[in-house]
Amino acid sequence: PKESAKKESSATGGKLNAEDARALRVSRYTMDYSKWDTWTPSDDVSRQEELDREEQEEKRRNEEFERNNPDFCRQFMDDMAERKKSTQKKQEIADGLRLKGNKFFKARDYPRALENYMEALKSAPFDPKLLLNIAQAQLKLKDHEEGLEFLNRTLYLDADNVKALSRHAFVLAEQGNTADALVSINKALQLEPQNAELVAQHREISIVEQEKQAERAAAALKSRLR
Repeated sequence: PKESAKKESSATGGKLNAEDARALRVSRYTMDYSKWDTWTPSDDVSRQEELDREEQEEKRRNEEFERNNPDFCRQFMDDMAERKKSTQKKQEIADGLRLKGNKFFKARDYPRALENYMEALKSAPFDPKLLLNIAQAQLKLKDHEEGLEFLNRTLYLDADNVKALSRHAFVLAEQGNTADALVSINKALQLEPQNAELVAQHREISIVEQEKQAERAAAALKSRLR
């Protein structure tokens, strides 16, 4: 044992005494190898290998499930295909009504345009193009509250819709909320900085907002001087 301890001490640069060498030998036989199962690779190559193994294991389990449950899997796939077909059919109906509404819109028959858009909405309630069409028809009919509601829905689904942002800014400015209108038109300009119409709209709203700020400042000053 002393000779073994000397060898281990020599291998570590002569820094181990007999007691340390004994502790080292004991530790070799008392390591908790069960923790190796929870080890997570840190380097990219090892992690990719681990991901590949997990993917293969997931594929194996799926294939086994399909072999053991053929009727369930077949029914599931049939249901998915039927749902896809139904969704496509609804979208076709909505597109047809929307295009019909567009013809009425171009003819400035806004009530009939809106009627077709709202009918299309029953089949495609989350179509941003349709929601924007409805908003524009509402604005043409001077119903700014409903128009703003559908613009909000459009932007919820498509936050970078420039036309919706521009209309949103217009309605807010019409309602006197030029501060929030600037937020919408600024975002539209960030997306299309060379759009001349957006630049002009931004200028108009900015002028009104600056005038309101000047009026508020004057009113505050007057109040303090009383």
